[in-house]
Amino acid sequence: MRIFAVDDSIVVRKIVCDTLAEDRALAIVGSASDGRAALAKLPLVNPDLVTLDIEMPGMSGLETLVALRKAYPKLPVQRMPPVFTRQLAERLASRSAIPISEASEAVALESGHAWIAPGNFHMRVERTENRNLLHLNQGPQENSCRPSVDVLFRSVAQVFGGGVLAVAMTGMGNDGARGTEQIRSAGGEVIVQDEATSVV
Repeated sequence: MRIFAVDDSIVVRKIVCDTLAEDRALAIVGSASDGRAALAKLPLVNPDLVTLDIEMPGMSGLETLVALRKAYPKLPVQRMPPVFTRQLAERLASRSAIPISEASEAVALESGHAWIAPGNFHMRVERTENRNLLHLNQGPQENSCRPSVDVLFRSVAQVFGGGVLAVAMTGMGNDGARGTEQIRSAGGEVIVQDEATSVV
C-alpha cells in the first residue's frame, strides 16, 4: 500500500513515516507540510492512503479531505427498479456534500460528482478523445443482474487502470467478484465488505 503523509510538524511527519515504513506491506511515497502542497503532489505519486493532520495552517486536514473527495468521481451501482434509483439519487443528493445524479447516456464524468446506475441498465465508462463518458445499455443480465457491477468494474479497470479504488458492499451473489479481480490485475485497489456485516 502506497502512503502519503500530511502534517505541518516535521517531527510528527517523520514519526508517522518512520513508523509506517516498518511494515513491509507499506511504502511511503511522499509527504507535505500542508493541504495545498499535498493536493499539488498527490496526482504525481498516486497514493492508496493519505494521512492528514486536522489542524494545519492554510488548509486544514478537513478542508483537504473535502478537496480530495471532490477530486474523484464516484459511480455506485444499486440494483433497484428504475423509478426508485431516480428517487434514491435525489434523496442522497439532498443530504450529500457532493452532487449525486441518476446516470444518463453519454454524460461526461466530473470530479466530485457521483452517479447511480439506473434500474434495469448496465453502466459502463468509456474514454472518448479527452473525456470519460458514461454509457448505459440493456444488454443481457450478468450474474442474474442488470445493472451488474461486473460490467462497471470491467470498464473502469480498462479506462483508469491503477487509478481505481472500488468499494464492493453487501450485494447479490457473485456479482462484482470477477470485476474486482480485473481491477486488481490492472493495479487498482478494492475494498470489500466482509460477510459478517453484509445484509445479503
